[in-house]
Amino acid sequence: MIQSKYNKYPLLLLAFLLLTAACEKVITLDTEKYVPKIVMNGILSPDSLIEIKVSKSFLYTDTTPNRNLMEGASLTLFVNNVEVEKLQKVRVDTTSLASVYRSTVYPKVGDRVRVEASAAGYPTAWAETTVPVPPVIHSVDTATFITERSIIKNNPPTSPTEGKVFQNMRIKMEVSGSAPNLNQHFLLQARIMTEEIEEHPNLPTRYLYIYTDDDPIFEESHRHSLVEDVITEGAELKGVRQYDSALFSNKRFRDNRYTLDFSVTDFYYYHITYEERGWGLPVKKELFLNPPIEVLFTAVSPELYPYYKRRNDDPDSDRESIQTISEPELTYSNVQNGIGVVGAIAPTKARIETPPWSFEEIEP
Repeated sequence: MIQSKYNKYPLLLLAFLLLTAACEKVITLDTEKYVPKIVMNGILSPDSLIEIKVSKSFLYTDTTPNRNLMEGASLTLFVNNVEVEKLQKVRVDTTSLASVYRSTVYPKVGDRVRVEASAAGYPTAWAETTVPVPPVIHSVDTATFITERSIIKNNPPTSPTEGKVFQNMRIKMEVSGSAPNLNQHFLLQARIMTEEIEEHPNLPTRYLYIYTDDDPIFEESHRHSLVEDVITEGAELKGVRQYDSALFSNKRFRDNRYTLDFSVTDFYYYHITYEERGWGLPVKKELFLNPPIEVLFTAVSPELYPYYKRRNDDPDSDRESIQTISEPELTYSNVQNGIGVVGAIAPTKARIETPPWSFEEIEP
């Protein structure tokens, strides 16, 4: 009698199930002893009111609504070891579900600021930072140059460039720090000043990607990893290291000075308008506007440097500095007895005028 091969499948399935069962390992998660922590985030700057976001951590198994919202917290502000005031709750950030507390006093350059957060059932959390001295921009020299391809490979241009050349701007900016004998960290950014386009108000601003390959001082901000190669589609863009900000230190400064060498591109603002012509039908018109460029050179406190090194966040966007935290999770924090980042920045700015668009605007 010949046995069908299909009669063997139940035996194979049984063997597979037994093998799978033998490989199982039961892990028991003890949630009974879990104590949530206060999450506190804020970025201070000179002569600006202090805003701190407060929430609570939670287990990743917690799926209840408002799971990280904290009510009834009390925040105390100390400046230079002197208790100054209780911060007042001003609103709830509905995006991150964090309560926002604000001061009535303005921190000054050099102030040592301490914020303590307490709530019933939680250990008191606290964080300290010193408001840094703003760096100095001594001079800015620029030169425009043209390339057939974009110098920023990982930033698709916002304006149509098919069949056109790319206008770029090389910037050499002499700067100095505030403390020549101390290790300092800085953040470099450049943005289009759309607020100065009077004929088209309320246009959103845009941060420019920065080409930093010509200057070795930016090497520490270059990020290369397997994940990065996967995200940028591997070998074609491997080695790409241009971002919309650059983090660096004063290690290469000499006599507390250094001339930064970087470039930006795609700095014209591409804008579409519709005009009525002839029979009253709207006609599309594409404009290339040339608002000024604002370069931001920002001193970063030691507490914020690892945070920016890891996350590469915009220091002016303290609305986004708070992240929802579920545990267990590895995250950078300088908040004692809690989680979060409280640090300080001190920016200085330079204004660069841009030349008018030198090509014909696109007409219908």
